Amino acid sequence: MSLAESALSDGFPGRVVPGKLLVAFPLYKLVSAEFFRRWLAVDKTHVLDAISINHVYILDAFERLMEKAFKVPGWDRLVFVEQDMILPLHALTRMAHYSDEQAVVCGTYFKHTPPHAPIAYWDGPDGNYHALSGSLVRRWSVEPSLHQVDGVGFGCTSIARPVLEGWDSGRSLFLNDQKLGHDLWFCRQVRAQGHKVFLDTGVQCGHLSEVPIGAEDCVRHLPD
Repeated sequence: MSLAESALSDGFPGRVVPGKLLVAFPLYKLVSAEFFRRWLAVDKTHVLDAISINHVYILDAFERLMEKAFKVPGWDRLVFVEQDMILPLHALTRMAHYSDEQAVVCGTYFKHTPPHAPIAYWDGPDGNYHALSGSLVRRWSVEPSLHQVDGVGFGCTSIARPVLEGWDSGRSLFLNDQKLGHDLWFCRQVRAQGHKVFLDTGVQCGHLSEVPIGAEDCVRHLPD
């Protein structure tokens, strides 16, 4: 099985003809050797270009990357990759096949600290984001598919171009909201404009601390 075939082995409904990706790196000072080596190895067949910004406060970094992105013609999805993400080799191949209806899709990654919960959430009636249940995490961790959620982090997240081009000018893209953070704020604004947010368990990333944290670390801490 080729890398492209393995990337789409669960047959999620997306593009037949892959789109072009623009990869954006919000970097901060030092990049690990493991991150760099993995970036070199990842299949970049569908990557049109890459942009980066360094040593900038995170909120400003995403805003400036967005400005830079629209100076690059021809891409279909903007992919943010933070410098502590260890991508699976097929990640970008899979992302290139997401449809425009799969407006925001985040790869699956887990918190550094125990119990290593996934960085994906439901939006509750109390106005707060809530963690996924343990039973759902256990099931989804072995199901390589797209699952609709309400909020995700921005560690490894792709956004369909029409979402950004059609953005309601009365809404901020990012906001320094201490309660939500820039990423969950963005997801809430996306959903308010009628788009959907997904977690892709077919793109399981290592979350680099001293060693990459993954699904097995999360499952190990789940109650029986």
